[in-house]
Amino acid sequence: MNIIEIVEKTFGEYCGEFSKILGEDTENGGFGFKPWLQAWNDKKRRSIHESNQVYKFMEAYKETAPNPSKVLTWMELPVIIGRVQPRTHHIDGFIVDNERKILFFLEAKRLSRKSNYESLDCDVELLYDFRRYEYSNLISKSCDSYKGLNLLEYDAFAICLVDIWKDKSSWTKEKVEKWGAYDDFSSNPGYTLKNGLKEVYPGYFHGYYLMPFFNSKKYFHDISGRKPRKRIDETLLIYDDEFAFEVCLADTYYCGSDPDDEESLIVDNIEKRDYDICEDYKNAQDYKKAVKNYMMVQLGVSEEVAENKIRRNDATLDDCWKDKLSVPAAATGLLHNFL
Repeated sequence: MNIIEIVEKTFGEYCGEFSKILGEDTENGGFGFKPWLQAWNDKKRRSIHESNQVYKFMEAYKETAPNPSKVLTWMELPVIIGRVQPRTHHIDGFIVDNERKILFFLEAKRLSRKSNYESLDCDVELLYDFRRYEYSNLISKSCDSYKGLNLLEYDAFAICLVDIWKDKSSWTKEKVEKWGAYDDFSSNPGYTLKNGLKEVYPGYFHGYYLMPFFNSKKYFHDISGRKPRKRIDETLLIYDDEFAFEVCLADTYYCGSDPDDEESLIVDNIEKRDYDICEDYKNAQDYKKAVKNYMMVQLGVSEEVAENKIRRNDATLDDCWKDKLSVPAAATGLLHNFL
């Protein structure tokens, strides 16, 4: 069973539980429970706290796991984000599956208006900040203990859970009717591998976004036989063929056990990219133009953002050109502010 099948099975169980709790057909197992304030029976004012999404999803994962005794779940996981001024952040939910060697980081949000979606986007960015610094730093140092876990043994994914009352606003109505049309978060690499939406009660929908976080098989496959060397920052490794560590974490993800098996490669919403290219550029200006072009074409950055990034890091890019750092590695480094 691949990761998408695992998540879809869990999501089905999760939605079924909400349908059972809220369902008014008591003869067929419904509880008819109304958890919102009695004064808020108006559909436009109904609200269910997002902590219920996290808790119910973790319970559903246990229920569908082949060995529930090997599954650990936790709420409000404390992590460190940021490099210059580190601070504590809490991730809504955390799942450790010791049987299948998978980690899940969960964030949940009630979507009532566009600002809620933007807030969820910020949550995704914070999640990737954690991966970009604390998580990747531990991986790069082959640390065998993080909260008692050896991160190198686990594949990891992020899941965002949402609920939507369709008739709460014109925005929620459009979101439900056009679900899947705008599902990539702006916090790069916030692309989704898979998403789902299901009505669990008349007019009340639950959804999810599944996103990549770390693929241990791909990581070991990419660095096999390469001698790592530190460069610029502890959290960034550049290998002999100029692989950036963040690229090892962030790009394509495999469902199967063999990274060389093309059939096991998930390519949903992800363009295959060759990060091995390392051309020689005659001068720094040509190099910077190539970096700008790569950011725009391959990483989806606007021209204005790319130019600003390059202008603010002009001297750093001069050094990158002298050291013959590949264009993909430089572009990725600029985008994630770790050059």
